[in-house]
Amino acid sequence: MVYQVTKEEDRMLMELKEIFKYLEPDLYNKIPDKIKNLVESYNGQYKFVYDKTKTLNEQNILQKTKDSIVYIFYSIATPEERELVNKNINNYEEKLKKEEEEKREKYSYNKLFDNPKSKTNIVKPMEQVNNNDNTALVKVEKESIITKIINKIKSIFSKKG
Repeated sequence: MVYQVTKEEDRMLMELKEIFKYLEPDLYNKIPDKIKNLVESYNGQYKFVYDKTKTLNEQNILQKTKDSIVYIFYSIATPEERELVNKNINNYEEKLKKEEEEKREKYSYNKLFDNPKSKTNIVKPMEQVNNNDNTALVKVEKESIITKIINKIKSIFSKKG
């Protein structure tokens, strides 16, 4: 049974192949031969051009490629370098947790409707309504169109006289 390489894996292997060309020789020599042989012997369809003016983080490469690079170099790292990587990972995870907690607190369901600026006293207490004696219902009579026309004509003749 032959393993069929996906488009994403094709792209990743071609990106790794190109990146390996620009590694320092001592760093390249630390990579296990099995990995070097796999990457170097692979001839895929994807074409990737490494831009020397950009850092590795600025390159337009897949996250899977970045993960593979981290895995490869973590496996060949010294204990001190691994300790440094672990510290950076822990700091990054703590930062993400803090940001998530801040978002959770900011957009909390309980706080969402407790904004004091948006509170308005639309409904008055019954005591205020009952104590206000100036309020009375007034009946508004609606005039028909014919009545309005007749009143308008009367007002025109009364002004002339």
